[in-house]
Amino acid sequence: SLKVHRDFDVVHCPERIDPGNATWNVSNIPRVVGALSADGLQKATGFYKSILSADVKALSSIEAAEMTKIYENSLRAVNIAFANEMAIIMQNMKLDAKEIIQGVKTKPFGLDLCFPSCGVGGHCIPVDPFYLIDESLKRGFDPSFLRTAMRVNGYMPNYTVSLLTSALNEVGKSVKGTRIGVLGVAYKKNVDDVRESPALEIIKRVKSLGADLKIYDPFLPEYTNATKEEVLACSALLFLTDHSEFLEYDFSRIPVVIDGKNVLDKNKILGVYKGIGR
Repeated sequence: SLKVHRDFDVVHCPERIDPGNATWNVSNIPRVVGALSADGLQKATGFYKSILSADVKALSSIEAAEMTKIYENSLRAVNIAFANEMAIIMQNMKLDAKEIIQGVKTKPFGLDLCFPSCGVGGHCIPVDPFYLIDESLKRGFDPSFLRTAMRVNGYMPNYTVSLLTSALNEVGKSVKGTRIGVLGVAYKKNVDDVRESPALEIIKRVKSLGADLKIYDPFLPEYTNATKEEVLACSALLFLTDHSEFLEYDFSRIPVVIDGKNVLDKNKILGVYKGIGR
């Protein structure tokens, strides 16, 4: 039988990719590598340097290499959770979170800002922190800060639905029986990936409340059941993915608009507008 070290080495180079990002791709994103042996580490590092146009950093172990990815995604999840929680606080204070964050961005140092949204999607950020939470609990430490961050992010689809019900109430309607349009199912702009997409949870919740949903996503025909014209003719709209195509649409005359990505100009919408923290 084959044995590690004698017949083969085991190495690990965690994936780093940002789907839809035209600047950073597989070939130019710096990578980290870990291995079970010094020889394996040397060979793996050399291999990656030969095929990448980016730095390759050798780490002390496979576990250290994987922890870099878990750390990165957990940090992102925590920053997003902070933005989401602050957005809810500011919305309750009748402040515009987008305006406030744009003001904060004028500070030239000490910032790593995220914007609030209807939820966190993708294969990494909504998932990886839970691995870390589980491993930490096994070792006797409760990472309450990280657990709280994940709970906040997990709450955002429900919060988005609550914005919809509130906005419909303002125009004398309920969710039940109302034709509601959905723009976007993908978790991220200009991709066809629905892994952990908050749109799926939002659609499920709104359907359970009895809405007549009209859904359009040009990247996901299998989820689409209406044309963009039919979606824009609905009594209310859930804007859940900021595909570039969508930003060219006219939302001004839709009675209720819920901007789950905070990218629309609320001053151009004549009806009831609610964003995440706006």
